[in-house]
Amino acid sequence: YLEQQKPADSVFMGQRGALKTIAFNKIVDGYAKKAGIHCHPHQLRHNFSFHFLLQSQNDIVALAEILGHSDIKVTARYSQNRLSDLQEKVERMAY
Repeated sequence: YLEQQKPADSVFMGQRGALKTIAFNKIVDGYAKKAGIHCHPHQLRHNFSFHFLLQSQNDIVALAEILGHSDIKVTARYSQNRLSDLQEKVERMAY
């Protein structure tokens, strides 16, 4: 696919080329409504980042490259623990 289509800098391609932000948002919103959930594209980005850090043993440099951040401080916000994860860690300590 990549050799035939040769997309420029876009990951998501439509029939007429790279998807614009508004088109991508509409697609995500449409599927979220069908699934009966509330979801935004930025939430997907945060979830991906959070789980990437869990699986990669907090490789924040690699995450910065994937997300296209030039400043590691921007990426650092993804490394903050979620409240539910902290609660789970505390509960595991009790046993």
